[in-house]
Amino acid sequence: MATKTKKVSLIDDNAMSIYKIASYNERKFKAVYYELQETWGKTIQAQSQTNWNKTQ
Repeated sequence: MATKTKKVSLIDDNAMSIYKIASYNERKFKAVYYELQETWGKTIQAQSQTNWNKTQ
């Protein structure tokens, strides 16, 4: 007795490009980058005794 198999097709997400979620590595890279930016800014602020603002 033969069994039927379903063909699985992958979802094409090209049409949903603005809703795509970045890969895990890309998200972690951005988190590390912004944390380092803030840490370095605070370090420079402490060394130069100036007021550092990350939005500038």
